Amino acid sequence: MFRYIKTALLPSLPPINMACCTKPVEDLRKPTFGDNFPLAVPLNVLYTKTLQVNVWCIDPSQREDCVVSSSFYYKSCWQKSMSYHFTIAGFSDI
Repeated sequence: MFRYIKTALLPSLPPINMACCTKPVEDLRKPTFGDNFPLAVPLNVLYTKTLQVNVWCIDPSQREDCVVSSSFYYKSCWQKSMSYHFTIAGFSDI
C-alpha cells in the first residue's frame, strides 16, 4: 500500500494550476514526505485562498481513497500553518 499527499490553493482559476502532489511512499511505519512546492502568490491574494491538504492511499488493486483531508484558511491560520512541518504517521490503523 502507498500513501501520497495532494495539496491545492483554492479557488484556483485556469491557466494557473495551484495543485501539487508528492511522490508515493510505501514505508508506512514512519512515512516522510520531503517535497517542496514553491508557488508565487502575492500576499494579498494568499489571504483569499484556502490550503486544501489530502492524504491519499493506493491499495494493491490501484484503487485510490482519500484517508485524511484538512483545510487551512484565514490570515492568522495561514501564518501558523505555514510555519510548521507536518509529519503524518500511523496510517496502519486506517
